[in-house]
Amino acid sequence: MLERVNATRSDFCSRTLKGIALSKHCGLVRLGAGGEGGGVVLEVLPKIWDGHGGAAEAGAAERAEGAGRARRALLRMLALASGLSIAELDMAPQAAARATLLDLFIRSYLREALKVAKGGLLTRYVESEDDLPVLRGRMLLVETERLAATRPGLVHCSRDELTPDNAYNQALLAAIERCRPHVRQAATERLWVEARAFFGGVSFVRMDAKRVAGLKRGRETVRYEEALRWAELLLGLLSPSLAAGASEAPTLLFNMEPIFESWVARHERRRAPEGIEVRLKGSLRYLSTVAHRRPAAAAGGDGAGGARGASQGRAAGRVKTAFRLMPDVLLWPDGVDREEGAPAAIVDAKWKSLDPSKKDWGVDEKDAHQLVAYLTRYRCLAARLAYPALSAAGLPPQGPPSFEIDLPGGAVATIDVELVPIDA
Repeated sequence: MLERVNATRSDFCSRTLKGIALSKHCGLVRLGAGGEGGGVVLEVLPKIWDGHGGAAEAGAAERAEGAGRARRALLRMLALASGLSIAELDMAPQAAARATLLDLFIRSYLREALKVAKGGLLTRYVESEDDLPVLRGRMLLVETERLAATRPGLVHCSRDELTPDNAYNQALLAAIERCRPHVRQAATERLWVEARAFFGGVSFVRMDAKRVAGLKRGRETVRYEEALRWAELLLGLLSPSLAAGASEAPTLLFNMEPIFESWVARHERRRAPEGIEVRLKGSLRYLSTVAHRRPAAAAGGDGAGGARGASQGRAAGRVKTAFRLMPDVLLWPDGVDREEGAPAAIVDAKWKSLDPSKKDWGVDEKDAHQLVAYLTRYRCLAARLAYPALSAAGLPPQGPPSFEIDLPGGAVATIDVELVPIDA
């Protein structure tokens, strides 16, 4: 079931000799979903190197504490990069450590649904027909005459009634009902009861994430945006219509690579000196140009004449660009041209783990080669490889390595390995 997630989430996991290795996605996966509350929800948290050994050497209490730190770090990064409203960021670290990721997501959704409900549910006019003792709306003569034989004194009326029973509120209610079997903590239970009471006048309609995403948005639904976004995410994980069989594994997963890139950009902005602008992506360049040459035979024979012909063919060919480059984060001094100027530094965010027992700390050669291409094309001499870590990580005495690269012309570029705390 986990392997099948790769069909919708590229490189989510891969088989290893002894099990499954997860890659760059964090969040929730629902396995073996047989009913509204059936199955097991797998929580995928960041595996953050803290400099104190792996989980195998840690005890149960240390593993629980580490999971709490990882969960809190994930919530902070999601709030920054995706704009999700997560109210639990201000709760005590101990409380966040005890709550599951699903419970925290449900609690955040219920808060948004309550915010919408307390501001007044969206209402629509709906045509309804009923037998009434007084005329309300339009009287339907044929139906009223038939009614006179069995229930004299009543009038069959058709009228437009203002009601909150519409697709937007039905979507919120559907998500509220789907969350109920997965509520675990008392604080979340209280929020659920309060939120459910506000939707007493809304009928329950089965909905899935696709239908919620298809609801039209407009000025009158602006205040519903965050609640509908949460409803779509949770229904995608919990709705039985999306978990049609035991082989399916509904997910609520987040690609951590772009999320960590945004986090690294935030980290750089917080410490950048005056006169330096930090930019996330956006400065596209190409490593080379391509000149299409004419074949030597067509250029005019062999020998020197052929060489001259080849050179002329290169000049006459149409030049194209090749090998697209776009660094994750660039630090630009004021007044420097963003198109062809040289940045003060280049930062490449890597959602990977390190191995300080190795002399190069396990830095991937491909990552170093990529940065050398950046340094060459952007004419820059300073670069950093940013990796995630905990703020309390125990570093070796010598600290992270710094690599020196000899460039043509006698210049020396440096690539520094940097550990960016993701829990602060």
